[in-house]
Amino acid sequence: MGLAIHEKGGDVEGELYVYDDATKMPDPEGMGDEDRLFGLPLCAGIVDEETKTLVFPLQTNTLVQANSARALRANGASYVEFSLDFSKPTLEGRWRDGASPPKFTRAFIRCGKKAALPEPK
Repeated sequence: MGLAIHEKGGDVEGELYVYDDATKMPDPEGMGDEDRLFGLPLCAGIVDEETKTLVFPLQTNTLVQANSARALRANGASYVEFSLDFSKPTLEGRWRDGASPPKFTRAFIRCGKKAALPEPK
């Protein structure tokens, strides 16, 4: 799985990608921040100002749920969330269902940044 984050001024855009073949997944250390990932786009992110997170819905059953982090949480929908702090070499994604605590977390390495991955929780 890959994650593309673009910051333009105060705006943040994100897209979650899926790779069906591990050999097609790029090496993050060899990529720059502007390089394309070329995976299968899974979903676009929603900036949630209330929780200061970037939320990616995993099931877009309705347009309202797909465009509202509050509706995702209220309806118990599955999503992945990331903190809006992109200053670290790794980003932690939290897989959640609605407002429940995270089911598990995974670390994403920022392209062009060297960092050791933490152990999965």
